[in-house]
Amino acid sequence: MAFEGLGLLVGMIVGVGMFAMPYSVVSAGVLLSLFYFLLAGGIVTIFHTLYGHVLFYHPERKRLPGYIREYFGTTAYYAAFLSRFLSYFGYLLAYGVLAGLLLSHIIPISSPNLTILFFIVSGALFLLKPKRADTLNAWLAAALSGFIIILFLVLAPRLHFENIPIYATTTDWFLPYGIFLFAFSGASVIPEVVDVFKKRSRRLFSQTVLAATLLVGFLYLLFVLSIVGIAGRGVSPDALGSLRASGGEALFAIGIVIGILAVVTSYFALGRELIFTFEYDASLTPTFSWLATALGPPVLFLLGINNFILILGFVGAVGVGIEGILILLLARRVLHTNLFLVSLLLAFLVAGALLEVASAFHVFK
Repeated sequence: MAFEGLGLLVGMIVGVGMFAMPYSVVSAGVLLSLFYFLLAGGIVTIFHTLYGHVLFYHPERKRLPGYIREYFGTTAYYAAFLSRFLSYFGYLLAYGVLAGLLLSHIIPISSPNLTILFFIVSGALFLLKPKRADTLNAWLAAALSGFIIILFLVLAPRLHFENIPIYATTTDWFLPYGIFLFAFSGASVIPEVVDVFKKRSRRLFSQTVLAATLLVGFLYLLFVLSIVGIAGRGVSPDALGSLRASGGEALFAIGIVIGILAVVTSYFALGRELIFTFEYDASLTPTFSWLATALGPPVLFLLGINNFILILGFVGAVGVGIEGILILLLARRVLHTNLFLVSLLLAFLVAGALLEVASAFHVFK
């Protein structure tokens, strides 16, 4: 039971955010990156745990916006639903953009066309039965973890870190914050993890959430050390370009496999969660829920939103930040969580979201 829950959560968490981490570490320097890494991992662990504890009190099948409506009213519900709607499409869009880039290395078709093809195939996969989907996600997560470890072991004798900046070398000192939040976030699958443990195993659930964060953090560290150690300051924004230039074709092929597995596991689980949100919280038909989830990302892509680094940073700081704020408010209302802890975390999340919005405005000005 614990292994199944761990597999679900790790499979949801490990995803495309991992590929932006090496570039952000080099941009912000080791010290700031380590601070953001610990901050993001700690914050996400807390609100994953609190969200799960809220769900233990509610056996009915709702998603976060549904609980927000129950405890805070209709206006708060619409705000929560809109936030989730935009954030999840941002997640799916980032996954699709990276999928196109990865597939273009092994298929002689342009990455934009491959991204559209990925969206079409993935939309069809959303029709799989939930039990089959959970099993697939758990196995892919196990395979993905194994590939990351193999990558590190192969590269370990050739890694060197003397040229890695300790402090920020660019103005992107805030870049890791949103990317790390994005990379650690897996709240969308918490309802399925709670279903695995049931009411009698709340303590085991909390331990599993902590174990999942530690395991994912360990895998991320291995990946960052591998890429930064082999590429140094020349690391590319998507990590894999550096691997091809510095590590050779064989290692690059391993990286492609890692990337595709990461995209598939996260895209599939998150897409199903968005379908459930439409169906159970918005009371829409299963067919409409599926169509909206399958068509939303390609429409955004065709509108020209295609820079996956900017998408990750913004959705992480703003999207995950807002989701965390809603979970904290819900936990305070339902669980009477310590007011000081809630206030402190809210301050971090609000400040981070505002800084990211300001940064995005400067980029696009």
